[in-house]
Amino acid sequence: MPLSPTAQRALVQWLRVRRVEGHPSSSHVWSCLTGRNRGQPFSVRTVQAMTTATAKRAGPAQEEASCCWTASNACTT
Repeated sequence: MPLSPTAQRALVQWLRVRRVEGHPSSSHVWSCLTGRNRGQPFSVRTVQAMTTATAKRAGPAQEEASCCWTASNACTT
């Protein structure tokens, strides 16, 4: 998947944070940084909640497009 320069910079920054504050050897890009789940991937529900919250902050036009994906990555709209 192609990433914009802004997205690439954000991903690099996240990976640095994850390496220092999370679990340095985790193979998961999006993983918990603290607690008993440290280094484990985010749950589907967590990703859904984060996507929904981000879409709401982006506004109505973005919310519909961002929320049409299910856990199986099939568009439902």
